Amino acid sequence: MEIIKRNNISLYKFEVGNSTFIVNPFEGARLLSWDIKNADSTVRSVIPWTNPEICGGRAMGDVFGGNPVIFPFPSTSFVGKTPDIWRTPRGDVRVMRRHGYAWVGKFDVVYSSDTVLKMKFVPEPECLEAYPYDYNFHVRYEFAETSFTSEMVLENKGDVPMPWGGGFHPYFTIPWVKGEPKRKYRLITDAAHSTYNVGDGTRYELKNLDKMSFGDGEMVGRILCGLKTGKLKIAREGGGSIDITINDNRKPDPSLVVVSWGKARDGDGDFFAVEPWLAPPNCATKPQHFAAPKSEDKLKMRVEVCGR
Repeated sequence: MEIIKRNNISLYKFEVGNSTFIVNPFEGARLLSWDIKNADSTVRSVIPWTNPEICGGRAMGDVFGGNPVIFPFPSTSFVGKTPDIWRTPRGDVRVMRRHGYAWVGKFDVVYSSDTVLKMKFVPEPECLEAYPYDYNFHVRYEFAETSFTSEMVLENKGDVPMPWGGGFHPYFTIPWVKGEPKRKYRLITDAAHSTYNVGDGTRYELKNLDKMSFGDGEMVGRILCGLKTGKLKIAREGGGSIDITINDNRKPDPSLVVVSWGKARDGDGDFFAVEPWLAPPNCATKPQHFAAPKSEDKLKMRVEVCGR
């Protein structure tokens, strides 16, 4: 591991085999990019970072790239039709920022090696007021030549269950073969339902699981539910894939969803996000997943490049 500077910001650089991973461990615990050097010395972008001028600060939240960490809740929270607030199980109404506070929040590095990085969230007063629980929240990465594993661990130190819906928001370079249309790339999953946000905290279902190409507009803002396994695949027509494994492929909790978001039109951003979340949007006021008292709860994601 090497500490490098970009725009006066300290970043951690991991080189494992032909892979290079760049992380901002102190703001958002965010993996910024993952590149692989090919045998012919060309470089393949797996996880893109679409604005090299920004690598720190709140502006990171506006960059389409990297692997943002979502905590404590995904998407926008509502009470009734009012956004950006939530009702706790005790009945308090509190502010809740979209995608929570870890997205661009402060972290401390607690361990690093040539292939492993572990960080602890340091909640600021705004987060402490919004999410009034006694907890520790860690994010851990392990890097390999053709893969990485990211894990978030919530330790509930208190005596009451903690509602949460943590998630990863990884962006992938699609297409990864320059000049190819996005329709040559598909998401393969065993989800039972395809749903979408209305924009007021409610969702509706469409019977469109036959539209799984990243060139299909149906992929934008889709929330996949009812997964039978923790296996996903981004497959390229003609060979090569990115394989995603959630929680070591244990049987998924009913609350687990996978969200796809990006731009389906060719030339309108060569990226798409495929995001495992512990619970669907608006799971703050309507909690579906809890960390039990005096225990830990986790979300783990392994991403592997298979073929080129």
